Amino acid sequence: MKGFLQYRFFQIYLALVIIGGGGAGYFLYQSKSNLDTSNDDYAEAVKHLQTLQIHKPFPNEGNLKKLQQQQSAYKEQLNILAADLGKRELPLKEMTPQVFQEHLRQMVADFQKKAADHHVALPINFYLSFDRYKDSLPSAQATPFLGRQLESIALVINKLLDLKVRGILSVSRKELPEELNTPVPANKSIITLSPFNVVFVTDQSKCREAFNFILNTNPFFIIRDVAVANSQQEGPSRKEDAEAPSPTPPPIIAPGIPGNNLPISGTMPSTPPAMGTYPLLARTVPGAQIPSLPSPANIQSPNPSGETSAPQRIKVIVGRETLAVTLQIDQVNFHLSDIIK
Repeated sequence: MKGFLQYRFFQIYLALVIIGGGGAGYFLYQSKSNLDTSNDDYAEAVKHLQTLQIHKPFPNEGNLKKLQQQQSAYKEQLNILAADLGKRELPLKEMTPQVFQEHLRQMVADFQKKAADHHVALPINFYLSFDRYKDSLPSAQATPFLGRQLESIALVINKLLDLKVRGILSVSRKELPEELNTPVPANKSIITLSPFNVVFVTDQSKCREAFNFILNTNPFFIIRDVAVANSQQEGPSRKEDAEAPSPTPPPIIAPGIPGNNLPISGTMPSTPPAMGTYPLLARTVPGAQIPSLPSPANIQSPNPSGETSAPQRIKVIVGRETLAVTLQIDQVNFHLSDIIK
């Protein structure tokens, strides 16, 4: 008993070593068993894959019917999508080059008359950016596509005239691939874009109306880039001077959109009176000036004694600004009908 107690620590240590070794051996055996199982599963999967790669399975009748049903459902959904998108684009209309040229001339004349009636300024040589077809005919291949683009641009210009904006400074467009006789790629895209730019001057409320019209109308338009320049670049002064007239807004630089460098020139009408010149817009449209609202009227208020006081000038702080807006618009044309067969 005394010897056992003397070597008790050694005996406990030996017991712990035996128990720990047994536990380690068990976990090692368990891991080895899991490894063997995983190797067997991997070898079986590789064998099955090699079998599938070598053999050509015969199609099952039930699976074939399921595949055909999926294809029919997919094609039906595509047809619904194509029909819905077809309502969002202008159709191509067959017309001769002579009819297109006459239609273009009549449309330009109508816009010029409408602009004069609404006192909206148009640039000199305004021809909706179809100047090359003023005296020459387009090709028969490009005529339907030009007619569709002309109708799209006319929708935007007509809306701006209806809103009675202060002026349309320029209209430019990118030539269509059909005009340049560009070969059609083998893999035809689902959509094509026909971009054009419009620069106009108006007040804020009419600018919002123009935006909403472009975004909600048909055909499907995407406003790709927007540049807006305010005629009033500085905030109102805190110093009030009733005797001094309101300062004339300084000239501002209206940011433009790259590529919109069509050399069109024009001058805004004399009614209403002109104010402030936009240098960058004047570079695109030399001599163009932005008309302003008439200055506020002098208001006289009688005093209690019955005498008329001296005229007082009311200084308008906000509300007289004009916006020079440059829009790059992409007309989206869909070609789903060419893909769905």
